[in-house]
Amino acid sequence: MNFSICPVKYSSQKTLLVRNVGNWEARYRISAESPFSVDPSIRTLGIGDAMQVTVEFHPLKTGDHSGSLVVHNDTGEDIHTSLYGAAVDVNIGLARSSLTVEKTYLTLSNHRSVVIHNRSEIKVYFQWKAFSTQEEEDYQKLRFV
Repeated sequence: MNFSICPVKYSSQKTLLVRNVGNWEARYRISAESPFSVDPSIRTLGIGDAMQVTVEFHPLKTGDHSGSLVVHNDTGEDIHTSLYGAAVDVNIGLARSSLTVEKTYLTLSNHRSVVIHNRSEIKVYFQWKAFSTQEEEDYQKLRFV
């Protein structure tokens, strides 16, 4: 299953139709390796019944990602499907590469405005952080605990 190109920290989904073509009720569990996930992961299907399963690709880093989707049947049979997705950064940035804030003294304030350009077709949410990566932020949090 190929998810093609997806922005980092964004989700891409594919929907599958799962049908019980057997002669008895089927109980199964579906699992996927991160950054892929599946919902619902556990289900029972009656004879001839069908349901939709959503497989999601949510990459946290750029680059190629691959994994396996495994359907575990109650009969002990496992069905494996390869998953692939590529994660890229989208074209979002500040209008200027630097910002100078003038001297500020006690009881006074100073401010500057910045402009963020989103040159992609994806709605983005942002927040200011002290560290450039999630790993660095997690490491610094652990140091202070």
